[in-house]
Amino acid sequence: ILATGCQDSMVRIFSLGGPVNPTAPDVILQGHDARVFNVAFHPILPSIICSGSDDRTIRIWNWTPGFRGQRQLKRLVGHTSYVRGLLWHTELPHILFSGSWDSTIRVWDAVESRCLYTA
Repeated sequence: ILATGCQDSMVRIFSLGGPVNPTAPDVILQGHDARVFNVAFHPILPSIICSGSDDRTIRIWNWTPGFRGQRQLKRLVGHTSYVRGLLWHTELPHILFSGSWDSTIRVWDAVESRCLYTA
């Protein structure tokens, strides 16, 4: 599985070597308003991915192919400039770290869509 953040504000998910068309994305995630710079798969919850964008937001998605519900699960707002770094906590599944050109690192409770700490 490969995820790409794109200039056109979308996240594309590919299954490399898939049987149908290996160059076509299996899933396209739309919701950001500017370039997507970073994506991170969740280390514990295999259907979850997050994306950070030049629109200063972080989106949390269900990327599973064939999923029929609302793909965007959460929208995290708080950075005042481009979001660059994203990292899920490896033991606490609801904790997400983000870094931004606003010179801050934030710790998020992804379930509550709330920033817990800013450094």
